[in-house]
Amino acid sequence: MKKVLLIICITIFGSVVNAQGIFSLGPKVGYNSYKLSTDLDSIHASIKKSFQIGAFVRVGKKFYFQPEANYQVSESTLSQSIGAVVQSQDVTLKSIKVPALIGLKAESRTNE
Repeated sequence: MKKVLLIICITIFGSVVNAQGIFSLGPKVGYNSYKLSTDLDSIHASIKKSFQIGAFVRVGKKFYFQPEANYQVSESTLSQSIGAVVQSQDVTLKSIKVPALIGLKAESRTNE
């Protein structure tokens, strides 16, 4: 019940503030690519997949503040060769990232 009430309050607040053009809310979805390396020659890593999903809230007109919340999942396989034996382990990394941005909107002007 508390979650429903919170969502209703945020929606109402967002509608009132958005009418003045100083509030926006949106989704974030992305694919990440990276390389995992070690100092040991016997360990190799391969990245299977990596994605993130989240949301942002932007408050302000010309100058704005934009906090975000992103959930990221990365999967890879680590393998190590010891003589003729190869050991392999699947690794899943999950993280929550909360960046906060401060920005300035650039406005284009047309000559009339």
